[in-house]
Amino acid sequence: EPSTAISEESDAELLERIRKAEEEILDTYCHKQVNEPTMLPPIPNNSKFIDKYPEEGLTEENKADQRKQENYEAEVDIYRALESMEEKIIELHGLNYTNRQFALFEKYDENKPPNKVVGECDFVVIGVNLLVVIEVSDVRIDESVTSDKKIRKAFNQKKKQGERTEGFIRKLFAGSDETSTDLPFIRWFCAFPNLSRDAVKVFTADESSRIIYNDSCITVNGHNEFKQWW
Repeated sequence: EPSTAISEESDAELLERIRKAEEEILDTYCHKQVNEPTMLPPIPNNSKFIDKYPEEGLTEENKADQRKQENYEAEVDIYRALESMEEKIIELHGLNYTNRQFALFEKYDENKPPNKVVGECDFVVIGVNLLVVIEVSDVRIDESVTSDKKIRKAFNQKKKQGERTEGFIRKLFAGSDETSTDLPFIRWFCAFPNLSRDAVKVFTADESSRIIYNDSCITVNGHNEFKQWW
């Protein structure tokens, strides 16, 4: 539950507090002269993960931790790809927003506390006249007959998250004028660092245009494929 001071805070006061926090972040972390990306937080935290799990004898808790580690490693692949960009951009990693924050531009959920997290996204990339949302999945092709279904399910989940965050951002930029067309480029994408474009056959051409495959996250013979995708 929020403290009394926060719960009685007006929307205008909340927005002013957000603005001041933004100024502090820019002054503390952002590069002012070097043409390179700024990542917030500066690096994903992997201190809670071990190097490698054994192939047999895992408990259910071990398996859950292994799954989290695989997801972390997939996010690191995208983190490194973004880090390689020679561009003045800001990258927000693990961005959550609460019911109260969401309600500034969308409908308030009266069944949830104000400080309840109602949305999250893996990466938000902010550049000149653009804002890109990237959701990351660690799903991979395996030998099971359900492999395609797993890939489709993972994409649908990430699509839902991406569309929710993109819609929230569009409302944030448009403010009270929902018909405004004077917006930056805003678009969500789903990253599959463990899947190659040629190996996946379950997506339509339109869906594939929203996907960052492994082929676009690597460097081949000195050529940065992520820059090419970007």
